[in-house]
Amino acid sequence: MIDLTARYNDYAVYLPALQKSYALATAKATKPKNRPFPKGINMRDLDFLNPKSRLWHYGYALYSAGQFTSSVPIGCSVEQCRDNPDNTHITILGDSGGYQIGKGTLKGMDGFKDNALKPDVICRKWRSSGDIRKWIVNWLEANSHYAMTIDMPLWAKDASNSETPFHHCSIEQLIDLSVENLKYIKRYQKGNTKWLSVLQGTTPKDSKQWWDAVKHYRFSGWALAGNVGWRGGIENVLYYTMLLRDGGGFELGQEWMHVLGVSQPKWAVSLSAIQRGIRKHCKNPNFRVSFDSASPFQLGGRYQRVARYPKFGKELGS
Repeated sequence: MIDLTARYNDYAVYLPALQKSYALATAKATKPKNRPFPKGINMRDLDFLNPKSRLWHYGYALYSAGQFTSSVPIGCSVEQCRDNPDNTHITILGDSGGYQIGKGTLKGMDGFKDNALKPDVICRKWRSSGDIRKWIVNWLEANSHYAMTIDMPLWAKDASNSETPFHHCSIEQLIDLSVENLKYIKRYQKGNTKWLSVLQGTTPKDSKQWWDAVKHYRFSGWALAGNVGWRGGIENVLYYTMLLRDGGGFELGQEWMHVLGVSQPKWAVSLSAIQRGIRKHCKNPNFRVSFDSASPFQLGGRYQRVARYPKFGKELGS
């Protein structure tokens, strides 16, 4: 068995975005019916979170609440890992389902699908949807070691999202709802997970508005989304890294910064350099930077393709 976990100690950590179907399939030591399987290998061995796998082990993953409908346990491999007190070296980062909220596809949001509803009505619906926030928070507390706060994505206002529930809400309304979500988490958290406050935006102006609104809500770290993250380029990531540094965002007690939705090799190099800089100059030697994508499961599950190692060279393109 190959254990890859320790190899990441000095590097930014890549988090494969684990799919619910995979986590369910690999929770039991069975073999698929009517399909050849190597001798001595079963489905449990395909669970890379399993330290006893006969194949390989990797102690990091991202798991999204957006795939679920409630916090009721379903017996998947992530639950088995999270509930095992011996798995102290395994870390699950929970995604709060911001993408599904922004698209209006999150379970429980059926009442948001009427495009004729005015923005004020949509906002009131979210404020009164305590059950949605409750099960998201409870799910994250039960399944993750670190979790992203519940954000209302500003990209919902893009023209491509004109059919989504929050499209006609103003930037101010979306930020206000996100701040109310922070207050909700602060009030109802149980202490079973450590929270990362999401920073996001689509322009320099609304990114600054978001930062000014949420910077006083300190949890255990940060998550960079939208144009504050990789979509804004390395310049934006560096700008907000420095903004966080100058605002005391990397002091002891702050443990993690996650950059959502990216997995290109050049970002692995850049984010590793950022992690080393934070550890050294902010005197926070165990601070962790991570990044994620669903690429492995998209390639293998949806497209039935195998990925091979590329040849890395001295050119940026490689």
